[in-house]
Amino acid sequence: MGDDADVRLSEIENRLGHVEKELEAHEALRPRDRKELRRDLRHVRQWVLGLWGGITVIFAGSAALIGLVHIGDRSEFTQFKEDMEKEVRGFSGVPKVALTSLDGSNLSEKTLVINVFPTPPGVPPNNLSAADLKTFPKTFSFSFITKNEGDAASGVMWYKLYTDDSLKSLTKPTDEQNKGYTSEFVAGASDLHIPEIPGGGFSVYTQLHFPITNDNPVLIPYHKALIKIYYGGGRHSDYEIKLATSRAP
Repeated sequence: MGDDADVRLSEIENRLGHVEKELEAHEALRPRDRKELRRDLRHVRQWVLGLWGGITVIFAGSAALIGLVHIGDRSEFTQFKEDMEKEVRGFSGVPKVALTSLDGSNLSEKTLVINVFPTPPGVPPNNLSAADLKTFPKTFSFSFITKNEGDAASGVMWYKLYTDDSLKSLTKPTDEQNKGYTSEFVAGASDLHIPEIPGGGFSVYTQLHFPITNDNPVLIPYHKALIKIYYGGGRHSDYEIKLATSRAP
């Protein structure tokens, strides 16, 4: 399991440990009513499945779950464990993050209209100081949909955008130079409102903002660009797009 999976497993075990303590505090009430035990196990199930997928939990190795065995009916617990193994394993898998236009179609070769506006000082996601405005007088933004078509959580997402001199940054491309791109922009997890999304077709509206060094960019009819999204386990998807400052008539 990766770091994300370890964190989620830790969260699950913490929740189960809390349930175990609650049950131990009420041992004096034994023999427990079967209905009450089923209710407790159902709550555990809801906590586990409430955490995003992307992990495989080996229940036999969980001390918190083993602790539940002596507090109630063993057959009841055994059935619960088997059911949970099936359900949580059903959440394990791989993410598959894709970008689409606002109408839901694949983003490749789409023309996206950018908004260009004076760079506001001290405003997320760029948080530029007043002094920085001399270097970055304008900011541009554009929007699309980020969708996770896989069966596991995306992991932390971040984006890279490559452009020509029509939209300039102070960063030269660290790759893709052979395609004629001269500037590179990065949107990290801290720049995103939602940096991680669950699987199963979950989608989210995404708007990226990047400050630029040129004052009045004009992209008519359009200029080519490349956007990459990076996500869980070193995966990434690439899209060649077109950016324009006004919609074609």
